[in-house]
Amino acid sequence: MLRWDGVFYKSFENEILININKGIIKKVRQIENYIDYSNRINRRYGDTISNVLFEKLKDLNWKKLDDCDCAESYIVTIDKNGRVGNVKMADYLTKQDIKDCWERSEYRFCINSIRKALRPLKFDLIKQSGLKVLEKVYIEIWYEESTGQIENWTK
Repeated sequence: MLRWDGVFYKSFENEILININKGIIKKVRQIENYIDYSNRINRRYGDTISNVLFEKLKDLNWKKLDDCDCAESYIVTIDKNGRVGNVKMADYLTKQDIKDCWERSEYRFCINSIRKALRPLKFDLIKQSGLKVLEKVYIEIWYEESTGQIENWTK
């Protein structure tokens, strides 16, 4: 099993699609839902993606980022082509939440810093029923001021 939403949908690496019309099999085809590129990051096991993102974020200057309280929970979108697309703070998803809790410049600084650090990453492609899909990955970062280190608090 490649992905499971926890309730309804399951996606497998290889599937067989059978088109049936009025009880007659019209078409049978093999579908490959995972494209493994040698020069890209493995996405077969979803639990490791947040660790890959965290390792890349460790290289940032967190002392400077902590001045704006950038150690937060983020939702990182890996687009249909396996590249990092959108980055949002998980706890501030609406414009009103952002306006109530953040200075606009600080919020943008945090989002842009995270996105810029993750932008070079390229991941293998995942499909669902043969169609490329995007994937949202949750990551939670904690900055410990006393040690100057960040910790991966992703559950």
